[in-house]
Order: sequence, then structure tokens, then C-alpha cells
Amino acid sequence: MVGKLLSLFKSTPTEPPKAGPQLAMPLFPKSEPLDFSAIPAVWAALYPDKPALKHQRADGKVDTFTSGDQEVAAVHIPMPVPKAVEIIRTSWMWQQPDDVIQAHRSHAIVTAMPSGKPVADATLVACFCAAALKAFSGVALYWGSGRQMLPPAVVEAMTTELEGPPVMLWIGLTISGDSKTGPFSATTHGLEALGHKEFEVRGTRMGIGELRGNLYRFASYVLESGPVLKHGQTIGPDANTHWKVSHEPSKLVPGRDVIVLGIP
Repeated sequence: MVGKLLSLFKSTPTEPPKAGPQLAMPLFPKSEPLDFSAIPAVWAALYPDKPALKHQRADGKVDTFTSGDQEVAAVHIPMPVPKAVEIIRTSWMWQQPDDVIQAHRSHAIVTAMPSGKPVADATLVACFCAAALKAFSGVALYWGSGRQMLPPAVVEAMTTELEGPPVMLWIGLTISGDSKTGPFSATTHGLEALGHKEFEVRGTRMGIGELRGNLYRFASYVLESGPVLKHGQTIGPDANTHWKVSHEPSKLVPGRDVIVLGIP
């Protein structure tokens, strides 16, 4: 566990951000209204081990559903997501032609009723969106807080095949370099919406693949363990690696307070 690799020094207490609403936008090829009552059957096929999804109410605008003690709402918007093509061109998770994005004609807004458990709420939204994409031949999922667009097959795989939460669905990355070989800087997007500070790395010589893997590893760790990375600690991928942790204003995204990982 990453937690066992922390070296605790004198820390400066800082408040984590308050978790935001957990919502996403599945994109669809047609503008005609969607019959959301079809989703529970698809949910049952995709997630046989989860509590059944029950269609509670439809008032002509918003449909609501429950799964166990959680509630999710969906509304269909008969127009494309603004700037959708721009979004995929900055989303590393989108590795296919953009024609289906250019051609999409509608989207839905899906959000969980806040339960005080943002990870559970985000999981509910992700699974509902996967079922909606499958039910209505959707073309993509926009996870706004992560600033990324994902293909339906990726969303389904992340919500059905992973043992833990679909962190790579929720958390986007921006990585930039002074050259093709670095040094590189990186920041996460999406942790704030889940109640944590974003991570930032500045001027590292670490390769992009390894850097990406470490950021997702540490994101998974804080979502599981809480806001445990304090100013002045160190963290690393093994017992012999110690990267300094510091809480500072971001140098990559103005207005953020971030956790800077001192990866050389």
C-alpha cells in the first residue's frame, strides 16, 4: 500500500476542498426523446451484483431512479454538447476519430443526489451513464470535472471489469513538456470534485507513461484513504523512494491550491 510508504514529518494542516456534485453527460447520435425506463434492464445485465435500478419518477423533463439507498436523476437535452470536439482534442483517453462527436445530436445530464459519499455517488453516475450509452447507442461520455471524453466501450469496461472505483474515468490529466523528452509538468483534474486537492508535478524527467501511472496510483490512494498527504511528508512508489509533498498555490492552473509532488 502507498500509505506504508509515507514518511511523516512536521506537517502544515490544510483543509481539503468540499466535494462538488457528481455529474456527467452521455452523448447520443439522435435528438429524439429517450425512453429512460429502458435503462434498468440494461443496468441489471451489466451489474448483476449491484442493487437493482428502479425507475421512480418521470415528470416529462427529469427522470429519477434509485439503487439501494442512492438516487440518480437524468434529463435529456436535444442539442449537442458545446465545444465537444475541442474537449476530445485535449482528452488523452479519446484515441479514435472525432466523426462521431461531430455528428452527435443530443446529450443527457446525469447527476446523483448527494449522499455525503462522493466516491459512491460518482460510481452510481458512471454506472448509470454506461447503461444509458448501451441502451441508446451512445457515442461518448463527457466527465466534466475530469475534463475528458471517453468512448462507451471504455466506460463500460471501467465500470464492469475493475475491482476498485473507475479512477481513470473520473480523473483527467494534463501533461506538457519543454520538449518531446521533457522535462514534463502535469496536473490532475477531477479530484477537487471528489473532495481532494489536485496533484501537480513540475519539471520532472520521469517518462510520461510512468508519470501518468504514479498520478493515478496516488489519486486512487487518497480516494481510498482520505486527505492524508500532508505538507512536509514524503511519498513514493516503493520503500526506497521519497518524493516531497507540499501544499502550494498551483503554477499550472491559476486559483487552485494543489498538492505538489516533488518527482525529480
